[in-house]
Amino acid sequence: MPILAEESAAIDVGRAERLWVVDPLDGTLNFSRGLPFYCVAIGYVEDGKVRAGAVHAPRTRETFVASEGAGAALNGAPIRVSTTKDVSEAFAVASLGFGSASKRGSRFVALNATCARLRIDGAAALEIAYLANGRIDLFLHEFLSPWDIAAAQIIAREAGAAVVSLRTGSDAAWNEPAVVIGNPALVRDAIAKMPLVKAKDR
Repeated sequence: MPILAEESAAIDVGRAERLWVVDPLDGTLNFSRGLPFYCVAIGYVEDGKVRAGAVHAPRTRETFVASEGAGAALNGAPIRVSTTKDVSEAFAVASLGFGSASKRGSRFVALNATCARLRIDGAAALEIAYLANGRIDLFLHEFLSPWDIAAAQIIAREAGAAVVSLRTGSDAAWNEPAVVIGNPALVRDAIAKMPLVKAKDR
């Protein structure tokens, strides 16, 4: 079965009917600096949809897993997303475009002015897994690679999250690079308060 991974990415592999999507080290900079926020992510994609995924954080000895229709779990115990419904009360994690912090009308500025707390941890798959467990309320990212999101998104979905494209406002594909993730009510509120990615920004 084909494997799509950061270290051996081939564009045509992503169109295979069935494939493994692997990130052997998400959070490389954190790892290199001795920060514990890094992980291994493995997703199984079939017919254009993620069917199962696992995210393992070695330093914290936490393994997040999910399979289609079976729910999500952390070290064997079921997990669910938070119930926060308003962005003004949300603990958000974001990785947005370079220069967004100072660009008027940017999504970063809108989010930072609206949410309760905003962080950037530097390991997308692990951040999404944390969201699935309710540690984080909202996740936004504009430049994900397929191996960043494939495994983590099914964990989030099976924990009750909506995974929505920031480009279209619709349910995100398994390899969507720009997403907002959280419980459905919170995602709706976030989209209402932030601009979608415009064509010129893609």
